[in-house]
Amino acid sequence: MPHEEYLRRNLVHAGACGVRAGIGNAVDRLKATKHPPKWLVAQLEGMVERADRAKTELAQWRNSAPDAPGR
Repeated sequence: MPHEEYLRRNLVHAGACGVRAGIGNAVDRLKATKHPPKWLVAQLEGMVERADRAKTELAQWRNSAPDAPGR
């Protein structure tokens, strides 16, 4: 199968994107409540930042696959 390693790495990257989206959605819903716990909002916002960095790193790792398209 062409691009097998690239596609495997892409699934890992897609999972990171999903995690980032899920956490962002939770933060948005939590902030929409009347009195969200500040500690929980801060914790989740920190997770969003870390997930964004992981997403970028995983995209670079995916693109470095030996069978990546365009290589």
